[in-house]
This record gives sequence, C-alpha cells and structure tokens, in this order.
Amino acid sequence: MKGLLVVLLLILTFTPAAHAADFKDGTVALTIDSKAITKAVTEGGNSRGPALALLKDDTVLLGGGRSGGEILTWNKAKTALRSLGSFIPANRRQDDSRFAINDIAVLSESVSSAKLLISYPRLGAGGSCVEIAIDELNYDRKKQRVSFVRNWFVTQPCVPVSAVQHTAGRFEVIDKNSAYVTIGDLGYTEIDNRAKRGD
Repeated sequence: MKGLLVVLLLILTFTPAAHAADFKDGTVALTIDSKAITKAVTEGGNSRGPALALLKDDTVLLGGGRSGGEILTWNKAKTALRSLGSFIPANRRQDDSRFAINDIAVLSESVSSAKLLISYPRLGAGGSCVEIAIDELNYDRKKQRVSFVRNWFVTQPCVPVSAVQHTAGRFEVIDKNSAYVTIGDLGYTEIDNRAKRGD
C-alpha cells in the first residue's frame, strides 16, 4: 500500500497538469510494482462508506459502518477503525446501505477539536418518505468522541423512499460557518416547480 501511494504521489508531483482530452489512447500506462496490501478492513454486513474527510494531521474520518450512520476514524499510528458515534437513528433508516452518511465536511479544526458537517438520507417523520439532513457535529479529539450540535437543513418535500438512490449531499467548504452542498432532484418529478419543490 505504501509503495503504491509513493508511486502515485511521485507521478502526480512530477507530471504537469493535464486533462483526459490531452492524451491519445494508449499513451498513458500505469505499472504497479508492489502489491503489499496485507489486510483490508471494513465494518462488515450491509455497510457503505462513501463519506471521507482528511484532517491536517492525516487522520481520516469515514462515514458508514454497520449502522450506516457511524463516524469512524483511522490514522497511521492506530491502524484499526474506531467508531466515534452513530448519527442516523435506527427508526429513521431502512436496513439498506443507501441509508448512510453521504459526506463529511471539516469546517474548522484544532489539535483538540473539529467542527464537522455530515449529510445523510433519512426517513421522514411518518417513515413513508425520504429527506436529506445536514447536521453539525463536534469532534472532541482528546476524548475521541463526536457529538451532535444542531441540524442545519432538511430537504423539502419529503419524497418517495425509492428516491434514496438519487441522494447526493456532497460538500465543498466555503468557510468555518458555511458550505456548498449538492442535493440533486431526489427523483422528484416536479423538480422544476419551485412552489411544490420547496427549499
């Protein structure tokens, strides 16, 4: 794994910026000299972990786990995944890997804490529709615990549960108090009607 990362880093460091359209077919080749991956770790079961954020000290935050709503941490010193908390209540999700944290944003960080945003799909209050929630979390890095701070946003209208496959919720941080987030149309047939669509 380290060998592969070093090779990729060297390629990216010494290769001038280019676009896919700049290369003719067959002019780029990648050779992997080492296959030193000895172990892969997942949280098992019907899990999904598309959400990933990197802190300045190379600590990795992952979303997913057994419940779909966990925040996990990994770093070079402690190579096992560690759960920091779960943030999608069991009664607000189906046992389906699509009901998982979609993205994690790091709004600010220090040695002792980090201010995070997460996005995730959840069942509406009646359990018959799906919505996307954006929550602010606090990561206490000394106690290795993440806690809920407040909800920032919930999409409207609550759309059919089948729309969970259309969720996005990817972040681009603007500053420590704001971020862009993609939501998509959630499969909503009247997405062009702002009055019906809501926020």
